[in-house]
Amino acid sequence: TRSGEVVLVRRDGDQVLFLNALNEFPDAALRRRLPVSDEHLLSAQLIRDRANAPLTLDGINYNGRAAFGVGRQVPGTDWYLLTKTDEAEVYAAGVGQAVWMVLAGALALFVSVLALNLSRQRQALASAARTQQAQRERLQALQLLAAIVESSDDAIFAKDATGRYTLFN
Repeated sequence: TRSGEVVLVRRDGDQVLFLNALNEFPDAALRRRLPVSDEHLLSAQLIRDRANAPLTLDGINYNGRAAFGVGRQVPGTDWYLLTKTDEAEVYAAGVGQAVWMVLAGALALFVSVLALNLSRQRQALASAARTQQAQRERLQALQLLAAIVESSDDAIFAKDATGRYTLFN
């Protein structure tokens, strides 16, 4: 990455001594020194913790920017190896991915709403078809009844519950 870097440091009294050239300070080898007492400095955290196993770090880099790092002591020496990258670069990559995840989520939501709407429309269409079929059957029954009533010579009539005539010939 642009800000990714491997740094070799060691303790020199109450200071962190950088043993190699740095991206932003090419002449830093054996010249650049920062205080070990700085609680936020990645290299100072590594030296203070005397990490024999890999140690993950979160703080600031030698250039004062927020950074993440992993470091450990070089076996058999008083040197420490630190790999670091700036937080801004890590988060910038994450923001791009987050935007795509949000867009994918919005698309999934849109497709879900569309599918739900289509499902409801199908249900409404099926209900309308059932209602239409029932109306057709009632109409056929009424037409059959009307044909029987009209063609019969006998007196045929029907009353409703209130006593009114609803059908007669």
